[in-house]
Amino acid sequence: MNPGSNSPSPHLRTAEHEAAAWTLRIRNGLRNEDHREFEAWLKRDPRHASILAEMNETSRLLDRLRDPSLAPADAPYVEIPFDIDATHANRRRRWLAPLSFAAAAILAIVGILSLNLPVTGDNYSRTFSTAAGASQTVQLPDGSVLRLNTDSAVVADYTAKARRIHLTRGEAFFSVAKNPQRPFWVDAGTISVRAVGTEFNVRFRPESVEVLVKEGKVSVNPSPVSPSISAPDSSVPAHMIVAGEQATVSLPPKYANERPQVIVAPMDAQRMESALAWQQGRLEFTDTPLAEVVAEFNRYNRHQLAIGDPSLRSEPFGGTFAPQGYEAFLEVLEQSFGIVSERHGNETILRRKAASLQSN
Repeated sequence: MNPGSNSPSPHLRTAEHEAAAWTLRIRNGLRNEDHREFEAWLKRDPRHASILAEMNETSRLLDRLRDPSLAPADAPYVEIPFDIDATHANRRRRWLAPLSFAAAAILAIVGILSLNLPVTGDNYSRTFSTAAGASQTVQLPDGSVLRLNTDSAVVADYTAKARRIHLTRGEAFFSVAKNPQRPFWVDAGTISVRAVGTEFNVRFRPESVEVLVKEGKVSVNPSPVSPSISAPDSSVPAHMIVAGEQATVSLPPKYANERPQVIVAPMDAQRMESALAWQQGRLEFTDTPLAEVVAEFNRYNRHQLAIGDPSLRSEPFGGTFAPQGYEAFLEVLEQSFGIVSERHGNETILRRKAASLQSN
């Protein structure tokens, strides 16, 4: 091969195939064990990110060829977790192969992506869930990104008029692609949350729903909004929550004739980071009641912790741990907080150390 040839190098051919494979894997949802492998692939060569971006754009164009009525914003989108260096992107354009090779590459991509692609038209319905201790990132057909925390489940239900996510349990973070003509709703219990283009977190507890807005703003509606309409019941006031705020909506007992109560509170940067640390595989606590800390660890582990001494429940605790790191958590409690742990099979009970033992 002479230096002036436009033929792609073997390395570039390999990178193209790897990028196509990652496009498919990301669209189907990356799990915990996939994220490090994906990041390592991106860092292995600075050109990989730009190759993946162009691969994604190619696949979006192919989707439009399959369905000419599909708007660009409705095509599946592959998220790249950091900005692409413009210099590498420009170099990448100069590396594009001749038309004959490009056509062959596109055919190869079609073959790979057609194996298991979600439907990209107006009607889209799919269920995603995670087990205890697992998380998942999903690319939705409109370009929005869904991240599921441990032991969580959602049902995605898209129509031509609205995009709707039903959070049936657990916690999810949403990065919403803007499309004012096609509202994005998240339902959790009797609560409906509407977003246009924003990033927010929803946690569904038995007694409440927490909505934390990282970017943009959302409308929190304490009563459910019918899928057949695009606006909530005007008789029930909605609450506008902006970036840096959290709304906690109480959930009355099933048959109680009560309206949900909505409490809106500001979230400083540190508390925001702690609340969303699960996306980086961390649990962060700052002056958090021990009962809440124990409940958090129990979400991620089959081995359950219990507080046997009621006086410990409100004790403040701080620290950063891996979600499955309850052993390290117990060690800190025993060494620094005067607490003893009693193991009984798949459960550990926490009690305050007797005064006579603490003095020794």
